[in-house]
Amino acid sequence: MESANSYRTFAFHNPAKSKEYCSLLILLFILSACRCSDANKPEILFTTSLANFSVTVEAEGELQAKKSHVLITPDVWPNPKISYLIPEGTQVQKDDMVVKFESEEIAREYQNEVEAAQIVKAEAKRTEAELSLQRMILESQMQSAQASAATVRLQLPSLEFMAQNIQEIKKLEMQKFEAEAEKLRKKLSSLESIEKEERANQLAKVKQSENKVSRSQIFLDRLVLKAPVAGIVVYEMNWATDKKVQEGDAVWNGMPVVKIPDLTVMQVQLQLGETAAQKLKIGQKAVISVPSVGDFRLTGKVTKVASVAKPIKRGSKVKQVEAIVEIDSTRAGLVPGLTANCIISVEEKANVLAVPLECLFEKDSSKAVYVLNGSHFRPRKVKLSFQNTNYAVIDSGLTVGEKLAMREPGSSLVHESEGRSKE
Repeated sequence: MESANSYRTFAFHNPAKSKEYCSLLILLFILSACRCSDANKPEILFTTSLANFSVTVEAEGELQAKKSHVLITPDVWPNPKISYLIPEGTQVQKDDMVVKFESEEIAREYQNEVEAAQIVKAEAKRTEAELSLQRMILESQMQSAQASAATVRLQLPSLEFMAQNIQEIKKLEMQKFEAEAEKLRKKLSSLESIEKEERANQLAKVKQSENKVSRSQIFLDRLVLKAPVAGIVVYEMNWATDKKVQEGDAVWNGMPVVKIPDLTVMQVQLQLGETAAQKLKIGQKAVISVPSVGDFRLTGKVTKVASVAKPIKRGSKVKQVEAIVEIDSTRAGLVPGLTANCIISVEEKANVLAVPLECLFEKDSSKAVYVLNGSHFRPRKVKLSFQNTNYAVIDSGLTVGEKLAMREPGSSLVHESEGRSKE
């Protein structure tokens, strides 16, 4: 009392504070009146009726292309490393370099084969030069012998009046030159066979060395992966690291590295709990939205439901079932990796009594509704059969045309005795 009297005295002697005190009292009165009014005002009502009801499964998944051109690690030995990766999401054209691998052994073998081929070609050129020089010498000697024999032959008529022994000497000299020329001709003929055989041998060696270089070049070329088509580059997962591939990763033959999706047919990969997955069947219709692209809806259908659940990652005890929803038509902006929401129609119920979830309340461990009866509401237990994110199908407890509260009524508006349906 002493404290209250002190405050009242203070307020009386301080007009400004007295005014604040009065305003506060008025505000408290208004709030109290609103609270009392709120507790007794009529509730928002829902009138029951028959309608078509859709049982749905909602899930979030990742957008992906139905078909993709997958680029894999080439079949080379030893296993290479990734030395270059074009940035993920890059728009590439056909034949653009996407991935480059590194293998010291393959590069060294290629260089060794190139050097060996150069040596073989140099040897072939040297042999060809030697054969050509030998031919030139023999041809020159043969031509010289033939010329000498011809010169002597021309001199013979003028030696008719000379001594017989001189004529014989000249004839012998001519025969010598002719014999030497014939000998050289035979050598040239033999040389042609030798040249042909030697050239064939050298050509075979060159061809063999070139084939080795070509084979090494093939392995070297395999270390570069080019885009088979135009599209967007998406990295694959590295099975060893459980992360997307990156430069420096050691890879093995046949391991997927990147893919270039075909964006004309898109789908959503879902990971569902086993309970939800059991409701899905191939062919069920779905509505798909991709929030990051825009406020639009696309239609699709379930094309795959895995038969068994798998761990969400290596060593995890949490298992999920993979399901695929294929989108009926695509549009600009849809690229792999985006998050997509799917509402899958599991079952359609025609002419059922469905009420909003806002009309359902927990009462004695059961579901109940508040039915308008005159100016008051009566609680009534109901039995549900199906439910989605917005509505529930009522199997029993309600009839068409009844009005339900969409929020729990105040105690002054409720008759606690449970109402009965008109059934």
